[in-house]
Amino acid sequence: MNIDAERAEATGAAWLEIATKQWSLAPDGTAGRAAQAMAVDEMAYQTYAVASNDYKKRLPLRGLDPDLMLLYRTTHMPKYIWVIEAIDRTARRNSQPSVLGEIILDATHASPERLALTGVLCAHVESMAISQAFDHETVRQVKLASIAPYLSDRDARSTTGE
Repeated sequence: MNIDAERAEATGAAWLEIATKQWSLAPDGTAGRAAQAMAVDEMAYQTYAVASNDYKKRLPLRGLDPDLMLLYRTTHMPKYIWVIEAIDRTARRNSQPSVLGEIILDATHASPERLALTGVLCAHVESMAISQAFDHETVRQVKLASIAPYLSDRDARSTTGE
């Protein structure tokens, strides 16, 4: 891995904050759950490295929107990825699904720029998600029907005994 955990989390957190400010809207146009959690300091970040094929294998266990699952499954990913999740602390404390969004980084990417888009494979917050093709030029964007929080991959991993 060319990116260490601290740099992955700093990069992912910066991207999640940008995405939350731009994409976190409720259906009525008011601030969405992610923006509300960020405003009252109830958003935390959870960062972990995982083999991309294992990550994709557990997607159905997490309660993701089907279009988000399809976007992730069809995104070309290297063997190892960093996942930085935006966690709603209140939901986590109440043992509810708590992931409000996530950034997936190429763990093998080496760039001196902290916010270089070329290292970001996928970005998701609430109803919006994007993924970048392996050529680092083509970007796919998906508007999601469900904005409900979902389980962390780490939670899904524990239910499968991994």
